[in-house]
Amino acid sequence: MHNLTGVSPLADVAKYECLANDMVTAYATGDSAAMQRINEHYGRSSTVDDLRAIVWRLVYKVRQAGGAAHAFGAAEAHSPTLFQ
Repeated sequence: MHNLTGVSPLADVAKYECLANDMVTAYATGDSAAMQRINEHYGRSSTVDDLRAIVWRLVYKVRQAGGAAHAFGAAEAHSPTLFQ
């Protein structure tokens, strides 16, 4: 089974799982390789500070935790409004 782009839905899921993991990693550790993959996906040149500001603005749980890394996990990274 393939979608309109010819890529299997499982490949799409895996791609977005990796992207979500990169967001969590970049937010928590500032990992530059993860941030580079995020930027490549979205066609941007954002910094880790930009990502953290977006997460702060959009994820209530993170604000409630004072920006703590543990408050931004895979579930939060799957939000469709993040980093659009």
